[in-house]
Amino acid sequence: MDSQMSLEEGKQEPEDTQHGTTTHRTQHHALHPVVSLVLPAVAKHTQPIPNGGLKAWLQVLGVFCMMINTFGASYAFGVFEAFYTSGYLSATAANISIIGAVQVFFLLASGFITGPLFDRGYFYHLLWAGAFLTCFGQMMTSICKEYYQVLLAQGICVGLGSGCLFTPCVAILPTYFSTRKLLASGIAATGGPFGGIIFPLMFRYLEPRIGYGWAVRAIGFVMFGTCGVMIAVLRTRMVTANGKKVFDWTVFSDLSFMMALANANASSNAAFALLLVANAGSVFGRVIPGLLADKYGPLNILAPSSIVCMVLLWTWISNNSVGGLFAFAALYGFFSGYVKPLA
Repeated sequence: MDSQMSLEEGKQEPEDTQHGTTTHRTQHHALHPVVSLVLPAVAKHTQPIPNGGLKAWLQVLGVFCMMINTFGASYAFGVFEAFYTSGYLSATAANISIIGAVQVFFLLASGFITGPLFDRGYFYHLLWAGAFLTCFGQMMTSICKEYYQVLLAQGICVGLGSGCLFTPCVAILPTYFSTRKLLASGIAATGGPFGGIIFPLMFRYLEPRIGYGWAVRAIGFVMFGTCGVMIAVLRTRMVTANGKKVFDWTVFSDLSFMMALANANASSNAAFALLLVANAGSVFGRVIPGLLADKYGPLNILAPSSIVCMVLLWTWISNNSVGGLFAFAALYGFFSGYVKPLA
């Protein structure tokens, strides 16, 4: 009897095993679609930050090129303003200064729109649109003869293009770096003062030799080349599934945010040199504090830098000498240069 029962159990055991296998396979096939949909998304967002490597440093190069065409173009407006007020445009100095103000306004204020668009996955649309608008606006500036034409081309068109590029490109770097994030941001941010040095020098040297139009076009060709490098190397690592609000009204309830919202008789050559000195100081001011911030913490570097900037601004009020202005430009360019990499 015992042997018969063992034989029956032996016969039933493969069936139970087979049934269990069938059940396991059925459950596996039932879960497989869920696993195939969920696990790739989880892997995508849990992938460790590279914090270096060729692709990560190529993003730094791309953002560097972006800064040349955005803040570099705005920093260089001083040399254009001096040329326009010398008689090229029949407008007052105050009206001409509005061109640069409009350019910077669209550069910064466009983040109101470009930020949410970037969060919704439109990075490459913004990249191409920004590259086209900045290059097109610069080329159109070369054929402008009237004030309103320069305002439309250099102020609005270049400004809008810069705004399309700035916010999305800056948002890429934190996804590629962790412990060296501030250093990478500081190196990339030097593109702004680099453009602020190169573009005025180009215009100052080329305009007397080949004329206003071709001098501006030469700058446009540099912008075209750097935009090509930017488009070739910049890549996003992750895309936010649900974009942020287009406008967050709660910022007006943040006291810290609300509190964070300033002449000397010199020749045009001295004013031009001051522009170069300030931008050159900003180059070092974006890299050196970035190195220190990764070691000692960003706020521990930002606090003394902000205090020095405050003191410099107070000394600037009573500064009436050209030599003092050069000292102010160099020091303020250095200590204020850290603000943008931290942002």
